[in-house]
Amino acid sequence: MNDIVKKRLIKWGLGLGLGNIALVLFSFLILLALLGNFVDGKNKNDSGGGDIGISELGEKEIPKEFIPVYKEAGKKYDIAWTLIAAFHKVETNFGTAGNMVSSAGAIGHFQFLPETWLGWGYGKAPPKSVYEDPAMIARYGGYGVDADNDGKADPYNIKDAAFSCANYVSKSGGMADLQSAIFAYNHAQWYVDKVMGYYKMYSSGDYTPVENGGGNSGNGKYKMPVPSPVTITSGYGSRVDPITGTAGEFHKGIDFSGSIATPILAVTNGTVVYSQFNNGGFGNCVIIQHSDGYYSLYGHMSSLNVSVGQSVKTGSKVGNMGTTGSSTGVHLHFGVYKGIFVNPVDPSPFLGL
Repeated sequence: MNDIVKKRLIKWGLGLGLGNIALVLFSFLILLALLGNFVDGKNKNDSGGGDIGISELGEKEIPKEFIPVYKEAGKKYDIAWTLIAAFHKVETNFGTAGNMVSSAGAIGHFQFLPETWLGWGYGKAPPKSVYEDPAMIARYGGYGVDADNDGKADPYNIKDAAFSCANYVSKSGGMADLQSAIFAYNHAQWYVDKVMGYYKMYSSGDYTPVENGGGNSGNGKYKMPVPSPVTITSGYGSRVDPITGTAGEFHKGIDFSGSIATPILAVTNGTVVYSQFNNGGFGNCVIIQHSDGYYSLYGHMSSLNVSVGQSVKTGSKVGNMGTTGSSTGVHLHFGVYKGIFVNPVDPSPFLGL
């Protein structure tokens, strides 16, 4: 560096002044901090819905080969992957429900109407060659996704279907407005409750033992029918029959595991209307009528502690867990009905699951 350049640099530094140098340094530090936040935020967003923990029930029920697909779809659309699994469970029991075509014409793993998959602007009953075409989907604003980049968006392809479900939920409100997003999928509150029930049961953050207080209190209006720790082994809805191995069996309640010594507790006040051995498969069974118009059912018990006509209080012991009737092991089958053995409903919302 020659003397002329040195003199000019010294002159520039003196002209800039110490105050201005401090200002430049301060601005540089702020810029570094902003860049750090940007990188940190990017990393958090990149995880999306892919890093949700899985519960014990989720480990048992969710097919392992589908989990990477759910996680990838969740990450792309920022949707909890266990929620995508819940949709798949409710819609086709993880793809085991027959030919996966509903009476309303919904198709594939996640039961999309072809018109929704493609976009309603095309009209009714689009042919397969049209609704599987990514260019046509883009043209008509549908939700179908060619996730595996094979040139077609196929609702019977698990990856395309899972990505399309996540895409639909994301565009319908996403995790920020989850109730509305699920409602948009089927337009029924019972459906929202069912999907949310499995979502909570499959996610480790929500699937936690409930503390016992003489009939554990969940977030619902009923108490838990078993003491803590609560372990659910099968939820309400379609499943593979544990006895016959047949896919598509509809499970009309929730199964809780335990031992022969586990007491079974009344979920709320009521009157016993049934207490005997049931030849229909429930074995030793108790049914309690409640003032809200619903009936709670307790099946497969090893013993019965109440009789017909008896009034029971919340948390009263009605029997002990067992494996009587059509059962593969010691557990409680708990159900909620609108009548005695008729019109079952999902118990999950009643228990706050």
